[in-house]
Amino acid sequence: MSEQIEQSIIGMYSGGMSTRDIEDQIREMYGVEISESAGSTVTGKVLEMIKEW
Repeated sequence: MSEQIEQSIIGMYSGGMSTRDIEDQIREMYGVEISESAGSTVTGKVLEMIKEW
């Protein structure tokens, strides 16, 4: 997954979007299908950064 898509996912997640809504947005914006597990992996990175902070 590209850095740009990961950053988009993180931005959407931090804005309160659900993982399902994020999947839909990524498909519309980039024409890329991401699995629920891929979305969860990226959003999990955010949670780890928050815990460290």
